[in-house]
Amino acid sequence: MDRKIFTINGRNITSHAEFHEEFQRVLCPNFKKYGRNLNAFNDILRGGFGSFELGEKITLIFSKTKYVKKQLGESFLKKIVNIINTHEHIELILE
Repeated sequence: MDRKIFTINGRNITSHAEFHEEFQRVLCPNFKKYGRNLNAFNDILRGGFGSFELGEKITLIFSKTKYVKKQLGESFLKKIVNIINTHEHIELILE
């Protein structure tokens, strides 16, 4: 079975609010109760909110990470990457 591929466009992220908007747009566009915080972000990554099932293996391409780092800071980007990497079902590709 092929992995679903989702692409996060870092160019759409210039604030913490836009970070959450971009991830919601890509990973759970029809889920209206996304809490817009890192705990909710972690929950969304588990799956089951519309675009992929709970624990389903996916590939997440996070493009323009240098831009995100410039906009939100290196520590925030590292925190996000660390959260994503705790999910064994997600293959993360940073561009």
